[in-house]
This record gives sequence, C-alpha cells and structure tokens, in this order.
Amino acid sequence: MHAIAEVAFEQHGNPVSVIDDYSVHAEYNAKKFAAFRMGDIDCSIVTQGDRRWPEFGNGGQPWFAALLVRQGWVTVQQDGRFCQTRPGSFCCVDGSRPYGLEASASCEIAVFRIPRGMLRERVGRTEPYTAISVDRNRADGLVMNTYLANVADVAANEGLRDLHRFGVHTVDLLVATISARGSQRGERSLHREALLCRAKQAILNNISSPDLGAAAIAGELGITQRYMSSLFSDEKTTFSKFLLAARLDRCIDMLSQAGQGHRMVGDVAFACGFCNFSHFCKVFKAHTGMTPSQYRARFNLVLT
Repeated sequence: MHAIAEVAFEQHGNPVSVIDDYSVHAEYNAKKFAAFRMGDIDCSIVTQGDRRWPEFGNGGQPWFAALLVRQGWVTVQQDGRFCQTRPGSFCCVDGSRPYGLEASASCEIAVFRIPRGMLRERVGRTEPYTAISVDRNRADGLVMNTYLANVADVAANEGLRDLHRFGVHTVDLLVATISARGSQRGERSLHREALLCRAKQAILNNISSPDLGAAAIAGELGITQRYMSSLFSDEKTTFSKFLLAARLDRCIDMLSQAGQGHRMVGDVAFACGFCNFSHFCKVFKAHTGMTPSQYRARFNLVLT
C-alpha cells in the first residue's frame, strides 16, 4: 500500500476488484482491499492486519486524499500539523508534499484519491485543508462522512458500474465540508500549528510515563503551560483530554493485537501510562462501552 494504497489504484477492477490475500505486500501488513473508480476519483478500501501500518511520503504525487476511518484509528502529519481520526470520521492528506501517516492494527480505511488539480480549481491552495480531521459528530461532517461510508459500502458489496456519475458530486461535497474547517484553521498561525503538532507528538512519545504532565511537555517545547493550554483550546480540547484519549487509543490498539495476547490487561494499562487499574477500567468502559476484557474477547485473544 505504498503511497496510500498506490498499488491498489493500479489494479482497478470494473466493476470492483477484491483481493482477500494481499500478502505479496506483507511489509504493509494488508489483509484485504477492494478498489473501484468514480469518474476521476479512485477509492481503495484497505483492511489492515494485526500490526500497525506506518507510511511516509516524499511528495510529488498528483492527488489529494480523504481517508475515511471505518475501524481503528489513523494519524496524519503534514504541513507542521497533526491529527488523529477515529471510526466514522475522515482526515485529509496532500500527496504532492511530504507527509507521515500511521494506521492502527486491525484498521480499515476507505481512501478516496482526488486529482489535486481538480481540487485546486475549487479551493486554490490545499495547505489549509491537510491534516484536519472532520468528525461525524460535528454538523459540518455528518453529511460527508455518511455519504463516503455509504458509497464505500455500496461499491464494495454491490460492485456498481456507474459510480463514475458520483465523482464530481463527491468533490463538490468534500469542498463544501472542508472549506469551513480550512478557513478556521487558516486564522491560526503556522507557528501555533507547528507547536501544537510538536506537543501532541511529545505526548505520544512519552505516553508510557505515568507522571507525564503538562509542565514537562511545555518545558520540552520551551513554552509556558498557559500558552500550551491555549494551543489545545484552539481545537476545543485540553492537554488532559488529549492525553487520556491517546492513552486509551494505545490500550485499544494493544488489546486488539495477537502479539500482545500474552500480557494481562493490567500490564497493558500500565504500559500506556495508567497507574490506577480501577480508574483505567472505568474510563475504558465509558470510552468503548465494554470492559477491557470484553473488548479483547472480540478478537478471540486468550491469555497464554
């Protein structure tokens, strides 16, 4: 899946082409993908294996991609920004410039690739729209996320031959959705964006430390805690909320990996920086609707 499923887009089926065993590209750990075309737009539905999928692009590609997360999570870094996207929401990346992307184990993504020139005709510069996550719980994201999910489901399950009719409409709807987010983002300086990106990455790098706090991260960045708090408030969150969500995501990822099946749930929690097991179980259930053991049982993992 080099360059966001580049190989998948070289094998368009008409109708949909589906490959159940993608082990020929085992270094990307893909279990399955389906590829289809909607006029000028390409789409691949990629299902990951039991380990993470990192990808780093050097740029020079002629496409702009919307990544709809169907299962697991995806992080994107580009233009000095960072975002993490969860199921039911999508994020954006521009293949013409360097980017970093990581998908969780057992992740499923629908990747919609749009010709960059087609998007530039509508929005001009694409920089304001990269590394943004459009949440389906937001009013501006509900329509687009639902639309992309339905298109991907119909195409993958039905193999429709006339999806080309939806290509231009998809681009127009995407532009309407991301324009508001991009204009809001454009009001913030690139310096603040870069600092927020560095703060988030520092949290992820030190997430196993139970003593990780705002003071340590602010000190690493050379800014005050108050200023760092204002960076997170730009995205209507706080340092503590981002840290908790990051720790939960790391736990969810580990509990779904076969390679972690030998570890007790408590060990996984402590490895992700939780120092109180009861508190961990409480927030995990509030986040997922299941206890950690129930969540792990979904993947048929048995403690050995």
